[in-house]
Amino acid sequence: MKQNIYPNANRSAKVETEPFDNQTPDDNMNDMLFVYPNPANDKLVVGYAIKEGYNNGIIGIYDLQSKLIKSVSINKQTGTKTIDISDIVSGNYLITVGNKDIEGYAKQITIKH
Repeated sequence: MKQNIYPNANRSAKVETEPFDNQTPDDNMNDMLFVYPNPANDKLVVGYAIKEGYNNGIIGIYDLQSKLIKSVSINKQTGTKTIDISDIVSGNYLITVGNKDIEGYAKQITIKH
């Protein structure tokens, strides 16, 4: 299933809902985004890889109505970010990585406090 999470971009996002527990970026570099733990409580680790030539982007946390809840800037092509999610209400969310010029990737997560 594809969903356009960057309305101004020319491409839509890949949405994958299977969890990526206990992985590091080197475990599966074919995936552009991994998130753990899932479900998450207070902290979320997001690993990402964006296309070569694009070093700036955003990790976004969206509710299921496509409302941006939180965003974190990224300035490297690959890496991991730990995000404090203690202020986000329990529920299901989409974690995205990308920018306005390139295809974005998304994974569904659950936050439980």
